[in-house]
Formats: sequence, structure tokens, C-alpha cells
Amino acid sequence: MQIPFFEHTIKSLHSLISDERASLSSVAGMIRHDPGLYLNLIQGLCLASGKCEAKTALQAISLLGAQGVERQIIQHDILLNEEHMQLWCYSVLAGELAVLINNKAGIEDEEVVYFSASLPIIGMLIMLIEKLPYKKVYELLLMLPIEDRVFVEQKLFQTSHIELLTKNFSAAAVYMDLINFINAVISAEGSKRPVIEEPGKLSLAYETFQLFYLMDTAGAGARAVLFPSVVEAQEKFRELCKRYFLIAESEVEELLAEALERLNAVSKLYNVEEAAMYCTASAEEIKQTAMQFLTKSPELNAGLERIRAAVCEEKNVLICGERGTGKRLLAAALYYQGDNPRRLNPYVTFHCDTSEDLLERDLFGSRSGYHNLQKHKGALEFANGGTILLKDIDRMPEHLLDRIIEIYSSGKFFKSGDKAPQKLDIRFILTSKYDLTEIASEGSSLRRLLDCLSPEAIRIPPLRERRQDIEFIADSIISKYRLNLNEEALRLGLQEYYEKEAFPGNLKDLKKLLFYIAAKHRLKS
Repeated sequence: MQIPFFEHTIKSLHSLISDERASLSSVAGMIRHDPGLYLNLIQGLCLASGKCEAKTALQAISLLGAQGVERQIIQHDILLNEEHMQLWCYSVLAGELAVLINNKAGIEDEEVVYFSASLPIIGMLIMLIEKLPYKKVYELLLMLPIEDRVFVEQKLFQTSHIELLTKNFSAAAVYMDLINFINAVISAEGSKRPVIEEPGKLSLAYETFQLFYLMDTAGAGARAVLFPSVVEAQEKFRELCKRYFLIAESEVEELLAEALERLNAVSKLYNVEEAAMYCTASAEEIKQTAMQFLTKSPELNAGLERIRAAVCEEKNVLICGERGTGKRLLAAALYYQGDNPRRLNPYVTFHCDTSEDLLERDLFGSRSGYHNLQKHKGALEFANGGTILLKDIDRMPEHLLDRIIEIYSSGKFFKSGDKAPQKLDIRFILTSKYDLTEIASEGSSLRRLLDCLSPEAIRIPPLRERRQDIEFIADSIISKYRLNLNEEALRLGLQEYYEKEAFPGNLKDLKKLLFYIAAKHRLKS
């Protein structure tokens, strides 16, 4: 089948090919900015030779020649104009972020990681051809991670961009292995299965494993740039960069900023900088909701009043609750409350569920030359004078918990390799999906940390235990993402979902349900 190309990339590429002085590498460099053309060239070679060996555009055009590329362009008649600019911007951002991460992690050839990050977009391009009404909803679905996108697509179209990608894709083994891995992790119904065991670094599956998480991470980063108010995407990008590629949290903002700069440079190359700037600027107009954590539950309200008072008194806080109950939101709301004496001082979030070596360097910092490390400013130093949120504190190794106890007790901390201590004045917010006051065994480092910090603790119940809150939480999601679900008939229908759905993933499940209803409404309108 024919996969759409982007009109502006084809126009510029045609001009370049017509220039006899143009090198094959410069042509290949432009081809990667059009995922449909990239796949078309590689699949064309597969059909012509019966072998799928070319995995880069440079390899493909070395075999086809510039004139062969031009023939494919001329024969192709499905072109997307600037109305689809957001889809193109997403593809470029994901590709550039994959390259930037690859520069640090050294996974594969630059072209391979760029194209790997573009695979979900190719699936969406196929959906545009196979399911014509898809054009009404794809911009909405770009805000969602792959698994939630699949969930909505399956309900609306009885297929998904991943399923159609799998059916219509033939290319080099590196890409076929990646697509098989995507299908192994993301179910046809749109749930994400956990990878039980990471393959060994010397195994054949390790590169596929890394490419999958590179694709997933780059997608989260693209959403973070295009939709700045989607805080979950920024948090997910930060978490995945750290967990799978050992990139310090302090470096994440630089990656996002550089990716945006690269998008601006690429858009100038194709004379679409104004349209691309409109995509990023209009995304920033998405309404920011107030940083508040509200409830109608008298019991939860009493707990909130207690920890708000604790923050005013500069006490530490422990927030427990299942995944997706709003622990991050509550932590931010506590920091931003008007009577927090540290509100104008730094606020740093820190993910504890990652490799031990990176945890130590990223939290405490390091001096230059220590164990061949570069000088690195740790999260504690960034947060000094303010507040640090330690997410999933139960995942932190015991010896690092002991070090936090020592630091908090003495009011001083050492960077790794430093001999001179620095003063520390910091307040801690700890989160965990477990009730740490119950599971922290006597004598354990976690129990000693809780005894040392004496945090004011609160448990956030799951949505199924506070259904009275679901409607106004849903209203804030509808407003934030401009889902246009305000008609009376729609709201009555939503009430039934609020009363009956189990929401095992809590806010994540509520959000994808609302996106499904919004997309369904768009198709009918």
C-alpha cells in the first residue's frame, strides 16, 4: 500500500535531487525527515531484490541512486499538506530526541534510531489512509502514550496504528524485531505488559530492548515539547531517560530544549518554520489548571489539612497511594500553597527507581576527577534551601537511605569524592505506592529514615474508594486538554462510567476513557 509523504519535504527533496552537486548523504539526511518516504524506499528495495538488508536511507539510495529516489517520488500521489504539520513536528521531535539520547547511550547508527523513533508515526500515517475518519482524531491521540492511543483506536476503529504497522511493514531485521517487541509489550487492547526481565547486554535481544525504550522515551519527549502542560509526559521522559539510559535528571531539560532548536532548524530547511512555530506555540496555549489537590471526602480533607499545616511548620511529608492516584500532583500542590515558607525556593523532583550508580551521582553529585567522573551538581545541591520530592523512596538502596539519614541528622553533605562538607537545609516529600508506615520493617534503613525524618503521612485512596471526586477530577482533565465534552447528554453518559468503572490505573484510566469519549464525539460531529 502507499504510505503518505509530506508535501513540503518532497518539494525540497525534489529540488535537491535536481542539483547535480548534491551528495547522496545530503539526500539521505533529508529523507529521514519524511518517515513515509523512508519506509517506501526501504520496502521498495525489499520487493525489488527479495532481500530486506538496507536499514538506512543512505544504504537504500546508494543502491537505487538519486534518479531511483526521484522516480519513487514522482510515482507517489498521496501527499499531506500543512494541515498535518503537527504530525510531522511530532515525528521530527521524536527522531531528534532519539539521536540526542543515542549520542549519550551509543545504541545504534544515528539513522536507525531516528527511524525507530518514527515507527509509531508511520502507523498513524497508515491509519490516515486505511481509516479516513482518523483525520478527525489523530491530533487528539498525539497527546497520548502508545498504549493509550491503541486503547482508543481499538474501541473506535477495531484496529490500531500498531496493528496496521505490523501488517504493512517489511524492512531490515532490526526494525522487524522492534515491531515484534512492541507487540509483545503492548497488547491489542491497549495495555502495557511489564518486561519481566531485562535481556543481558550480550544477548541478541538487548539492542531491540534498548530501541523499544528509546522509541518510548523519545515519544514522551515529543509530547512534552508539543504539549507543555501534559506534565505526565515530562515526568515520563525524565524517568525513562534516567532508568534506561542513565541520563541525569539535571540534563533532561537541555535535551528537550535542543530538540526544539533542531525542529526549528529542520523546519527552516523546508520553508515551513511559521507552520511549525504555530504548532509549538498553539500547544502552549492549552489551559493550565490550578495546582490544587481537591476532594469531597471528609476523611481525605482532614488528612490534607493536616499535611498542609505540616508544610507551613516546615515538616517533612510522606505521601502513599497506588499508581495514578495523584501523589505527584499533591506534592506540587503542597509546594505551591501560598503559606509554604519555602515556596519561592527550589523544588526538585527525583526518581529513585533507577541504577544504583546513577542514583548516587545524581542525588549527591560528584567532584571532578573522582573515579574518572566529571564534576556534577546533584539533586540535593539543586534543592538546597527548598524542597526535594523523592519518588518511589522504597526503591532506593539501603546504603543510600543510610546516607540520607546521616546528611539530615548532621545538616551537612559530601559530594562523591569531596572532603569538605556543604551545609544542607532541605525539606523532604517522600512518595511510595506502598504504605511505608506498615511495610517498613523494624531495624531496616527505610524504617530508620522514617524515624529520622518524622514525616507527616497521608494515604491517597484509589478512585474506586472516592467516587464522589471523579466528576470534578474528570472536569479538570476535560478543561486542561480541551476535550469539548460539555453537552448535557454527554455529561449524563459520563456519569454512568464514573459510577461503574473500576479504574484500576486510577487517573491514567480515567484520562484515556475521557479521550476515548472525546474522540468518539469528534467522529460523530
